[in-house]
Amino acid sequence: MTHRPRAHSYLVLAGAFSRLLWPILTVVAAYVGYECYLTGYSEDGVIIWLLLFPVFAGTGLLTLAREGRLDLLLGSGVSRDRVFASAFARAAGVPILFAMLLAIVSLVNHGDAVSVAFRATAVALFTGACCFSLGLIEPRYAAGVAWIGARIVFLMTRHGFLTYHQLVGAQHGSPLPPWPELMLAALMFPESVLRPAMPISIVVTIASIGLTAAGMARFVFTRAEWPGHRTA
Repeated sequence: MTHRPRAHSYLVLAGAFSRLLWPILTVVAAYVGYECYLTGYSEDGVIIWLLLFPVFAGTGLLTLAREGRLDLLLGSGVSRDRVFASAFARAAGVPILFAMLLAIVSLVNHGDAVSVAFRATAVALFTGACCFSLGLIEPRYAAGVAWIGARIVFLMTRHGFLTYHQLVGAQHGSPLPPWPELMLAALMFPESVLRPAMPISIVVTIASIGLTAAGMARFVFTRAEWPGHRTA
């Protein structure tokens, strides 16, 4: 048996992954399939998935290690890198890939399907990696829930509402808000990046933030100390 499935199976038993992720994925996929069947496309499904899945991206991986619940896995010769990679692949990698596929399927009959898929992947990488990184410790779901609250607050403020309204209007020739305001909108309401008017520089920036967050999480986990436990 290779290290990857062994690490993944062990992490499942250790309770690192939310059991709600797969049911939600199934429901969203069914919704998108039904909406595509009725209308030929689906935009809502992608947004729903991007909004919900980061809530379940946390694993509490660092907490599990400090509590000694990964001792047998690490002591069996599985490296910290392998443990981290397995956790990230399941908690963030699968949802990110699903976001990309969902965007392609949802808009397969539209010419901008590839563009939307690229933007959806960037948003999923950004929110998924950030919530995974913050969710290395308990409470693992706090970051995703807080981000949903931040979206609501942002859209309820006058500044947030006007920025998003301008972004929508830019598709019809209206001027875009300044770059700093667009960046704030992307951070507070990442789904706004799906709008075609959002500059590609914003898309690349948030994807880069996601990659940086994942890299920092790997650095913290692979170099953390938990005295008294196996640290392979």
